[in-house]
Amino acid sequence: MSNHEHKTHKEHIDHLLKAVEYFNNSNNYLIVISVVALGWVVEHPDAVHESLKNAVVLCMGLSTVFGLFTMGLLPLVAETLTGTTESIYDVKGQFRTFVLGGREHSLPLKAVCWPQQVLFLAGILLYAVGHVMR
Repeated sequence: MSNHEHKTHKEHIDHLLKAVEYFNNSNNYLIVISVVALGWVVEHPDAVHESLKNAVVLCMGLSTVFGLFTMGLLPLVAETLTGTTESIYDVKGQFRTFVLGGREHSLPLKAVCWPQQVLFLAGILLYAVGHVMR
């Protein structure tokens, strides 16, 4: 029997909600770090080679945007958790594009958190390469 089968419905939901809480905390830190890194590159233009500066700014800016999307999607994911949910990353949060009668959409958490994290890492790597190149 799997660990999931040994847990009660409530224990399983509590476990998933704790995962959402941990993920939310790490997401918040990553957003802050992305904004700080973005500000650093903009305020210190000579710290990175000119050819890579715009790419670093773009990566950090987009990472921040995807982080904010992730922040908005997390409560919707938490509301959708059930006793049969295996992973918070696969849960589709449902939302409307506009407040007044917009079309309904759904996205899994990993559709927004994965680009956030990859863009952040790309920005850090590009910054490091650009710093060595200057």
